Amino acid sequence: MQAPGQPAPGPTTGAGQQHDRRYAPLVLSGLPEGPALGAAAPGRGAPPWRRRLLGAGCAATAAAAALATLRAAGPRAGGVPPQAVSLVSESKHSTHSAPLPFPAGDYQAAMDYLPITTFYDLTEDRPYLPAPIIHRLPAFLRRFDLRFGLEENLQGWDPEPDPTGDVRSVLCCGTAVNRLLKWAQEHLDDSDNNRTLVFSGTESPLSETWGDEEHRQALVKDFQKYFRRIYYYVTDVPLVGVHTLPLGFTEMYMRERTDQFLEAYQAVSIADSWKEHTILAAWGIYTTAGGEHYEYGNHPFADNYGTDSWAWTEVANHAIDSRNDAIGWISTPGAEATGVERQTIEKDRWWMELSKYKFILSPLGTGIQCSKVPEALSMLTIPIIKRGPFRTHDDLLQMGFPIVVVDYWKDIKHDTMETWWQARRSRPDPRPYEGRGGLKGTVADRSCLSASLHLDIAVSGGRVARFA
Repeated sequence: MQAPGQPAPGPTTGAGQQHDRRYAPLVLSGLPEGPALGAAAPGRGAPPWRRRLLGAGCAATAAAAALATLRAAGPRAGGVPPQAVSLVSESKHSTHSAPLPFPAGDYQAAMDYLPITTFYDLTEDRPYLPAPIIHRLPAFLRRFDLRFGLEENLQGWDPEPDPTGDVRSVLCCGTAVNRLLKWAQEHLDDSDNNRTLVFSGTESPLSETWGDEEHRQALVKDFQKYFRRIYYYVTDVPLVGVHTLPLGFTEMYMRERTDQFLEAYQAVSIADSWKEHTILAAWGIYTTAGGEHYEYGNHPFADNYGTDSWAWTEVANHAIDSRNDAIGWISTPGAEATGVERQTIEKDRWWMELSKYKFILSPLGTGIQCSKVPEALSMLTIPIIKRGPFRTHDDLLQMGFPIVVVDYWKDIKHDTMETWWQARRSRPDPRPYEGRGGLKGTVADRSCLSASLHLDIAVSGGRVARFA
């Protein structure tokens, strides 16, 4: 059993996020082909959180070895993560170099390298997007031992083999919670819960699929008999024992655009000579022309991917409010003093233009998280997010993502921006293991987008780093 999903009209203000609601993630990815998540591996004497923050130039064998160590070590029991490998390439703006993260023109390699967390079925005709280029799932999605309840998402993708041994990692559709629990009770050994469970594939909010608070708590208790680590995409309500799943890239929005991404990825620098602009404000208009709220059952996005519910409608309306508030703030004198620029950027210019900014405003998406966060981080640009009523982005902060979360857009001021930028631009020690000072949470290393790191988060229940 497995999973992909469905998109929305092509973008003019981002890599494909005119409809942020379509970004239903799974877990950040990008590792080369290797053993599945949770497979047995040697190295049980290794420190429990010894993670390789593999950058663009790390070999597949090293990635597999690092992942094997993580699996064998189990959940984090302490210790200091190693330093990150800088991915900033050599250019006239930078003295550091990095090899190409994937070959130009090789879309499968790009999808295997990038943190692809969202994918949809390939059989539906979407004239506003390029036709499918690959039929093999991106590398990270192939790593799960079992894909459950995602039959609709997986249409058109090459089938993955059924698990032949002990299942240690499960990727499950958010709407298949009860079915999965029944399957686990029938097939898994509850004497050992060292497993990982990831719910994604739709934008169904947690409050919708897990029921009221009492029922949610009962489900967590039951699932924890079989899974030590549980992640969910749209965490609209807090639930002890269930962590927020970080959003990554969407496969279909990268079609015919990976070479543009690669060009900007290699050229970008945190030097002021490259980062010529301060704050970018660019987002689509999926919300409606006037910014009005959606009405349940009467909006254009009802489909089979979690958007046809009261809970989703409420989350989507918070996203509309977040965008409306941002638009209002941009026109104030305080905003003008920050240098914020409202732009409409054509999709073929998106990556290079994004790379020129130090910050980007990232209003909430209809899945709470927004695609601009991983896109910005890949271009060494810091997302600024208005918190809203959800715990989601505070979870990402706790994991260590180099983002800024504010209560109000007006909290963005020139002096605070300078503090944020300086705190996140310092280049980390490039040594992968020798450093003893802990992973420095900087935007410069892009380590929060490395496959092994996010596998570490999922497998070991860990965190990226803390930021000053």
